[in-house]
Amino acid sequence: MNGNKRKQCQKIRYKDKISAMFALSQCRRKVGKVSDKLEVRCYYCENCHGWHLTSKKKKIEMGLINYINNLIKNKEKNGYKYLYFMIDVHNTILVPSFDKEEHFIFYEYAKEVLRELTKRSDIKLIMWTSTYPERVGLYLKKFEEEGIHFDYVNSNPEMQNTSFGCFDTKFYFDVVIDDKCGFNAKKDWEKIWFMVLNDKKNDDTRVI
Repeated sequence: MNGNKRKQCQKIRYKDKISAMFALSQCRRKVGKVSDKLEVRCYYCENCHGWHLTSKKKKIEMGLINYINNLIKNKEKNGYKYLYFMIDVHNTILVPSFDKEEHFIFYEYAKEVLRELTKRSDIKLIMWTSTYPERVGLYLKKFEEEGIHFDYVNSNPEMQNTSFGCFDTKFYFDVVIDDKCGFNAKKDWEKIWFMVLNDKKNDDTRVI
């Protein structure tokens, strides 16, 4: 008997991740009772070699996620009008091409997260990059075409010096997303995306 024969599962089986993600999006459109389970993610099943949906949140390291979530929840309490996200480009948003031609390959979920952050009126995005100045416009244009807007590049002119902070040489930011700071683009965008899905409210201005 073939030892690799897949086992039967009690849950609905989807043949691939794309099918499961589509089913997940359809579930979120249905209006059910409060007691109904809300499917929040999909996962690969080692038993049937297919994909299932689950209402259980993914068990992940929550350091960055909790920090961002708490920062946004306490924004008004702390008297912040805007939150500033400083985000690196290569090895963080885009897969590096290591040649003169930029291929603009996004890491999975990066595009979706940045689109949602762009929609928020209380978040400003700062592109953090060592790209040569004459090429920065190319990246800004491409991101705009993808529905991603960066307010500033390597600067934050909105935050002036205060009695307790000088921002002449180090500009102000609230969140840094950069592979040099330990961000794993292959895994961490997905974590932020699931946070967006889990906490998204009916109010269009409320994203996370």
